[in-house]
Amino acid sequence: SGWRQQLTISVPPTVDQNVTVSLNQRDLQSEIETHRDVYASLNGTGRKLLSSLASQDDAVMLQHRLDEMNQRWHHLKAKSMAI
Repeated sequence: SGWRQQLTISVPPTVDQNVTVSLNQRDLQSEIETHRDVYASLNGTGRKLLSSLASQDDAVMLQHRLDEMNQRWHHLKAKSMAI
C-alpha cells in the first residue's frame, strides 16, 4: 500500500492531465471520423440533387445549405485538431 501512495505522489499532476487530454482528443477525433461517411454521403447526394432540381430558388437554397454544412464540417475538424 505504501508503494502505491509513493508512486501516485511521484507522478506530477500535469502528466496525468496530459494523458487525460490526449485520450479525450483521440476520443473526439474518433467520434468525428465515425460521422465522416454520413457527411460524405449527404454531401454527394446533395450535389446530385442540385443538378436535378427544376426550381432555381430550390437549387440556390440547397447550395447554400450544402455550403453551410461543408463550412461547419471543416470548422469542426480544424477546431478538434487545434485542441
